[in-house]
Amino acid sequence: MGCPDESMSADSTLVEVELKLFLQPDQKETLQAGMSVHQEKAFWDTYYDVPSHVLSCQDWWLRQRGANWELKVPWFGGHDSRGTHSYEEVVEHSEILGRLGEILGENIATEEFVSMEAILKAIGLAPFARLHTARTSLRASDDVAASFGVRTLQVDMDTVTFDPSFAEQELAAKKGAGEPFVLAEVEVVTERQQEAVNAAEEAVDLFLEEWGLKTAPTAYSKLLEYMSRLRPTHLDALGRVGIVPDVALAQRSNGLAQVSAL
Repeated sequence: MGCPDESMSADSTLVEVELKLFLQPDQKETLQAGMSVHQEKAFWDTYYDVPSHVLSCQDWWLRQRGANWELKVPWFGGHDSRGTHSYEEVVEHSEILGRLGEILGENIATEEFVSMEAILKAIGLAPFARLHTARTSLRASDDVAASFGVRTLQVDMDTVTFDPSFAEQELAAKKGAGEPFVLAEVEVVTERQQEAVNAAEEAVDLFLEEWGLKTAPTAYSKLLEYMSRLRPTHLDALGRVGIVPDVALAQRSNGLAQVSAL
């Protein structure tokens, strides 16, 4: 996930419109030739839920990245037929805890705790996945982004490895569990308004058309790949409630991620 446009209010809840893809080498080369490297970095992500998967079964994703916390909540009407997903990004601790209290039916008292980890543990949340990402972020020029009607347009190219510490049963030793997972994500971050989200979704679609990416298979997320390899029972629970579409389950079962490496 990339950096929000600095011209947007830091106090507003933003919506991230994203589309994950598996790219062929020539498509990767086209992007690298036409977009500038905005940032290169590596980081660990840890995801949290309760044992009954209340958050993930409603497509809510609570993540810790270093010292930062983020709760991603679906933006209504935020999934389209192409596979574009739109999420609110909640980053203020107080708002994160307020949202969690609503979905969990908890009155979360924070005064007696000194850290988010302690608060989460007290209400029954624990890590269920930990992933390491090496990311190269490419960014379109301001003029190119403006031609699509948005302020910024970014493509993150990720190589991901998985910490098996939270695997189900004996799956930590599963063959192939340590193989890197490679994908790209086209991303526009915009204001929390339906008109702006619609414009961002259209911008992503136009970008794919103009940059020859329409043929790139829609990817599933690195977290889905983690659960496919190490938490299949959890993944099946998401499939039963429709959070993971059948096509994504079929993709990961057929090993598509390993065919189309960046």
